[in-house]
This record gives sequence, structure tokens and C-alpha cells, in this order.
Amino acid sequence: MERTVLNGLKVKHSVFDTLLARFFAVALERTRGYDSFLIRRLYWNFRARDISETYGASTSDFEILLTVIASVNANRVLDLGCGSGRLFPLYERLGLHVVGQDISRNALNLAKARHSCENITLLNSRVENIDFPDKYFDLVISNRVLQHIPPNTIESSVASICRLARSVYVNELSDTDGIIQQRGYIFTHDYVRLFGNFGFKLRDSGRMDRQTWLLFSKTS
Repeated sequence: MERTVLNGLKVKHSVFDTLLARFFAVALERTRGYDSFLIRRLYWNFRARDISETYGASTSDFEILLTVIASVNANRVLDLGCGSGRLFPLYERLGLHVVGQDISRNALNLAKARHSCENITLLNSRVENIDFPDKYFDLVISNRVLQHIPPNTIESSVASICRLARSVYVNELSDTDGIIQQRGYIFTHDYVRLFGNFGFKLRDSGRMDRQTWLLFSKTS
């Protein structure tokens, strides 16, 4: 066994897993210029367990999310890139009706195994294919998800989110993270401009250590 660094995260792998990780690293770097959805899906399926074991128990943002959820009086929530369900205990505590979306079937299987998922519907789909009525969700939560969508397709993803949402919470890679070089499928985007293009105004913002979070709401 040896340790491989993936996007700054050290994880233990067999030799085969290490070779596979290096393949994904090269593939992601070489497809930065366009949206290779298949490669992204394979990559997040491969990373699902590592990410869950490293971050799946974190509650560091729960207090902020409690405040955000209360401020928009949210009942129906869309959790974009929900992974193995890190935020599900918070939703269940509040009795929210939630759709947890992820392109990784492996991550969703972990979510089903680790949480009761009462009042939570799991959806294996890309953002653009989420089929709910306009403004169905009181709040969409995007936590370190949109930063993995390439610049040439980020606007279509944001357009889909804005169609579905009344308010949107975003915690994504920004200048405050202190990451200078963007690699693979990690990008910084101008979220104020992107959401503003669809009539969403910045309602609130704040910091968690180096991470910056933003809350947008649809203007009347």
C-alpha cells in the first residue's frame, strides 16, 4: 500500500488504485478546456469513499447553515453534490424535505447506507438534468461543487440552479482559500456576476476560516 495525493488529499491505495488515480489526474488536466462529464463521473465514483471518510463527519458549517436556512424560511432544499450525505443529519434534525443530487452513484450508495434518508430523495443526475418545477426549492445548497465545473459550462449550470431556486447558498473556491494554481477540475468563478445575470442578488456573505460563503436570493 502507498499514499497518493489527490487534489491535496492524501489517501491510502493499493498499487492499482494509485495507477488509476494518476490516470484520472492526467485525464482531468487534459480535459480542462471542455466538459468531459464521463471522466468527471468516473473520477467522483473513484473518490467517493475517500472523500466520505475524510470529510463525511464534518459539522463545521452547520451553525452557518442553520442561520441561512432560517433566514430564507426554507422547507424544500436541493443539496447539490450531496456526496455521502454529510449534511443529512442537519436536514433530518430540522425536518426538511430534501433532494440530494450527485453525479456519483457510489457516493449516493454510501449516503443510503449511512443515513436513514427520511424525507430525502436521492438523485443521480447532472445539474442541468434536474427535473423539478420552476422555483420549486426554497434553497439550493452548493458546497464545493460548482468549483469543479469548467468555465465554458458554468453558466448553463447556474442557469439551471436559478430556474429551480428561490435562494442559493454557495461555498466554493475563491481567492480567500489561498490556492493560487488551479488544476484539474478546480476553478474559481465570479458567482456574484453569474447569479446576477439571472436576477439573483447577493443577500448575505461571510467567512469560515479561509472559506467564503455567499447567499443569493431572487429579486422581485
